[in-house]
Amino acid sequence: MENLMTNKEYRDLRKVMGSQKLVAEILGVRTETVSNRERGVYNITNEAKLAMVHIHSLKTSSKLKWPRWLRLGSG
Repeated sequence: MENLMTNKEYRDLRKVMGSQKLVAEILGVRTETVSNRERGVYNITNEAKLAMVHIHSLKTSSKLKWPRWLRLGSG
């Protein structure tokens, strides 16, 4: 199966979303996982790609800042 998202595409999208730490917290993974995906140590799975794209689209469409959005998701 081919990679559906390159490590560079993942890194570029993550940079738009915020820090590795913040994105890892949102995705429920370790910061090292985000870093490893960006560096090409881990392949970007379809699940990881879909999660990143979906979370980015929620933030973009709702125009909420990350801290507020995170509070909305934690209740």
